[in-house]
Amino acid sequence: MGNCRVVDATAQPADKILRFIILLCIAMAPIRADPEAKLLSYQCNYGPSGNATVFKQILNAALETVVEEVAPSGFATTDKETPTDLADSVYVLAQCRKDKSPADCVDCINFAEKQARNCPYMSCKAYYDGCYLRYENYNFYDKYTDATHKPADSVYVLAQFDK
Repeated sequence: MGNCRVVDATAQPADKILRFIILLCIAMAPIRADPEAKLLSYQCNYGPSGNATVFKQILNAALETVVEEVAPSGFATTDKETPTDLADSVYVLAQCRKDKSPADCVDCINFAEKQARNCPYMSCKAYYDGCYLRYENYNFYDKYTDATHKPADSVYVLAQFDK
């Protein structure tokens, strides 16, 4: 037969189908947006002192809880109070911008939570462009702006994220 080759005509269409299926799978793969986890501001401050070791244990549990609870609505608070010393209690607030998907919200709060764990004190605020996380050893949830309407606490942040 010399230079003649036998070509299987069915191989080419199968190749095309396989390529099409691969491209289709790639195109349908879930795409995650940027969680917008750029740190804008970080405040780590002293709070009324209690037992730092106990506080950190309670804080770790509270941070884990708030990360788990933030996804459905983009907002979560949790508090862990100690009956023996209120200075060891922890109050945590986490909030994402309304345009964040639940997955991006959790990603952003995870960044904020890791940043907050770096704070050795009993008061922390981590502002990211997609979310906000704050913890204190006192209940700050009902704090309002002062008479000059400057933000005195997290209420200003909540209002800005609702826009």
